[in-house]
Amino acid sequence: MNSFLCLLFIFQPHRCDLCPQSFNMEFNLRLHKSTHNNADPTCPVCDKKFSRKVVLQTHMVRHTGEKPHLCMLCPASFSQKGNLHSHVQRVHSEKPFKCKQCFRAFAVKSTLTAHTKIHTGIKAFQCQYCMKCFSTSGSMKVHMRLHTGKKPFLVFKYNLKSEKWTV
Repeated sequence: MNSFLCLLFIFQPHRCDLCPQSFNMEFNLRLHKSTHNNADPTCPVCDKKFSRKVVLQTHMVRHTGEKPHLCMLCPASFSQKGNLHSHVQRVHSEKPFKCKQCFRAFAVKSTLTAHTKIHTGIKAFQCQYCMKCFSTSGSMKVHMRLHTGKKPFLVFKYNLKSEKWTV
């Protein structure tokens, strides 16, 4: 156990002077330090504001690329605990909810309910640019990227030499 603790210290040399936390990169320490101020917690990378420090801390993992939540059943790892839970449910759990049309199985009943919409022929979601219709809002959002060029997420790259992030 002591060698494990020592190993963590070696790989996390950047220590916060306001609390016991330490980090593997100076950038991660700077992100963390922003959670100590009393103003509205704001992400130093994307300037998004949060109501509570804990929500900002959860958000910042997206920028650092850290994936501390490990699946115990396969090599997958996740930045958010909820994503790990979804993965375990989707990939490793029993799938008792079966579609009567195509026999595809789902772990969660609400996912089956959403899936069955593709078999009804009803396409309630319409693209405002080309009027193409979709059975789910998710499918329409993916399609809309063809028109807007916008992606629902940003990809940040970390430069080890400069210790800076770029989009």
